[in-house]
Amino acid sequence: NDPEKSSKDCQLVADLLHKYGFLCVKDPRVDDGLNDKFIDMLEKYYEQSDELKAKDIRKEVFSMLNEFLSILNL
Repeated sequence: NDPEKSSKDCQLVADLLHKYGFLCVKDPRVDDGLNDKFIDMLEKYYEQSDELKAKDIRKEVFSMLNEFLSILNL
């Protein structure tokens, strides 16, 4: 538990998120099969029609997301 290393690691994560907009993390505790299952689930979801996916839109959350993005100046 080195505070200086933790601070550098946090800065690296922030820099990567700022530069690329996403971050990949490898957790050795997670079975690769579960990762594959998750990816398959996402692919099936996004293969659905826009009409079907529109049912998942949560308008009550959109305003909070908009406010958050405006705070970040995005």
